[in-house]
Amino acid sequence: MTDTRRKFLRRVGALLSGGVAAGVFLEGCASGGPTVYRYDPAGNIIDLFLSWYPELYKTGGAVELHLTGTESSIVVVRVAIDRFTAVSPVCQHQGCKVALKENLFKCPCHGSRYGLDGALIAGPAEKPLVSYRTEFRETSLRIFLS
Repeated sequence: MTDTRRKFLRRVGALLSGGVAAGVFLEGCASGGPTVYRYDPAGNIIDLFLSWYPELYKTGGAVELHLTGTESSIVVVRVAIDRFTAVSPVCQHQGCKVALKENLFKCPCHGSRYGLDGALIAGPAEKPLVSYRTEFRETSLRIFLS
């Protein structure tokens, strides 16, 4: 497990130890406005309901989820009609935040580039972005954090 992922899971764990029960709704942020998603701490799962994220209705649409009580976030991208990716937007070179541009994640600090699945395309980074398994369920998306 990478240090970035370990830190992320630690922060989520700290949030949960603050009294958040299984299956509750947490407020996050996508496209600058408040949205809602459901987090299941027992399984380290986030459930997104697509009706709450209109950006994800079209291929190429993306949202960034800011996890309440942490500095961590996840970027979710619809890459095909039935496929999504979820990655940490933290560059594996020196921790700068990558931006989604022209169907790539690009690091503004030193120029590393990553595919929509987080795969490293060009350095100076030597590792891919931290990515999370997703499962599409017609009207919702499940993201597995572990």
